[in-house]
Amino acid sequence: RQGIGRALLDAIEQELDTPVMLLMVQHENAGARQLYLSAGYEDEIELPNYYGAGRMGIRMRKTRGETLRSGGGDPAGV
Repeated sequence: RQGIGRALLDAIEQELDTPVMLLMVQHENAGARQLYLSAGYEDEIELPNYYGAGRMGIRMRKTRGETLRSGGGDPAGV
């Protein structure tokens, strides 16, 4: 692994500058799930058939606290 996924995730989080990050990942995608867990995301809810018949999705959430820029922001999904 070269750290490219983590670098992209960090850049997206910085650009969005929101206190709550939400994303969806396919249950079977162990590599992506591990990346998100290592970045501070937690499983929030499992959604059966989200990616089609028999393909479960997991919504993951990360709460980052205060935003870096003034003005705040609403929670954003990635």
